[in-house]
Amino acid sequence: MIYISTIIPVYNAAPFIEKCINSLIDAIIDDFPIEIILVNDGSTDNSLQIIEKYVEKHNFIKMLTQENQGPSTARNSGLLAASGDWVSFVDSDDFVEKSYYHCIKENISNNIDVIIFGYTKINALNKNYFEPRPQLLDKSKIIDLIKNSSKQMSLFWFPVTKVYRRSLVKYINFNPSILIGEDTIFNLEVFARAKKIKIIKNSLYNYVNNENSLTQKKFRSNLLENMKAHYLSRKKIYKTEGFNNDDFKKDVSSYYVNHILFWLIHNAKNDPDKNSIVSNLKAVRNSIIYNESFVFYEYNWRSIRKSIIIKLFELRLYRILLKII
Repeated sequence: MIYISTIIPVYNAAPFIEKCINSLIDAIIDDFPIEIILVNDGSTDNSLQIIEKYVEKHNFIKMLTQENQGPSTARNSGLLAASGDWVSFVDSDDFVEKSYYHCIKENISNNIDVIIFGYTKINALNKNYFEPRPQLLDKSKIIDLIKNSSKQMSLFWFPVTKVYRRSLVKYINFNPSILIGEDTIFNLEVFARAKKIKIIKNSLYNYVNNENSLTQKKFRSNLLENMKAHYLSRKKIYKTEGFNNDDFKKDVSSYYVNHILFWLIHNAKNDPDKNSIVSNLKAVRNSIIYNESFVFYEYNWRSIRKSIIIKLFELRLYRILLKII
């Protein structure tokens, strides 16, 4: 009997994969059988050779290998191969605390579907600790949390700060067409199906900020298409039992206007082709996201500068907007 399967997507992770795997091995405790599933996503460095050494040495470490298809497909492959009652995810450039498996064991139970825990974000100069407020959420509280997710989005960001009952997530996939924000969509889908979620304060995970990661790039030519897919996927979640159309209108308009819009504006502004900036902004404004969201958006004029920027964008006054930002 395997209690937990830990899935690690690996792509050109040679500089840090050993630290990642060793942290999990050091966290192993008695009477809590685990398996570690390493999914080699077409690495071109010596990640594969490093993984093979661990597979030869430890019978609880398994390896899958595939052509490079991205972390979502790698995680989906890991989910299909997992045999544990519970599933966790770890990124190859991160590492866990020694108390990782012990704390998980202490908190799982038959009536819990998801456990959320804290993490430490490690930058070159400092560490930042994120410890959520401990609580137990039943179905009604979970629905309320999703309805107001724009106010507590950090709870939905990562799969690596959670442990999932495998029977709940084995039919839920990470969407490979969403390259940024796929974690949020996955977690929203999981939460919508969960009956009980436990949030604990313990910081069990170390997130190493990688300046070369996808989310650190200054300009992404496909960001708008990515966020359209993100928006449409999120829209579908609100059609499940327990939600109504008003929930979607209020929460999603707030999230995509107050948060995602500024990301898209700055992405457009960072286009190396300066002649394309205004046309990029027009494309954002004319997208399904903002054609629908502005109908339901409520301005908060206590944040004057932010509201002015949003209003200029809504009114399509792009050149004035660019001068302000």
